[in-house]
Order: sequence, then structure tokens, then C-alpha cells
Amino acid sequence: MPSPLKAVKCRADLSGYLRRYKQQPELTPRLDGLGQTKFTQATINEIVLWKVNRYAFLTPAILSVWKRYGGSSAVNIEGQNPC
Repeated sequence: MPSPLKAVKCRADLSGYLRRYKQQPELTPRLDGLGQTKFTQATINEIVLWKVNRYAFLTPAILSVWKRYGGSSAVNIEGQNPC
């Protein structure tokens, strides 16, 4: 089985692929805009989780439910404690 071609070795124009790239649409633009920002541990954690596609984006509604129950890991989205 031949090894996959890496983007850095490809001589074709890949800008079309970049425009259609939609991994982590909430986080990718924020990371792209970091520029010369001084990295914190939180920033590095976001980059690592983005890279492995394990970043969990929580909506304000989900965060509200989470905070209402003190951040308990036993809370489901509907706000009912299943335990």
C-alpha cells in the first residue's frame, strides 16, 4: 500500500480545500487569529484538543445547566440528574 501524499509535497493549488475546511468551526477561526498572542496553558490545551479533534464546544445553554448543578458530571442536557 503506497504511503499517503502529504500536503507539503503536493504542487497543486490546495486553497479550495482550505476554504472548505470545517473542522471545529467555532474554534478554528479563534486559533487562526492568535497571531503573536502569548500562549497560556489554556491556549495550548485548545490547540492540542483541536489537533486531535476532541475539543468540546459547550453552548451557553449547556454551560448554564452545568453551572446550575455545580458542574456535577452526573447532569444530562435536560437538567435532570440521572443518579
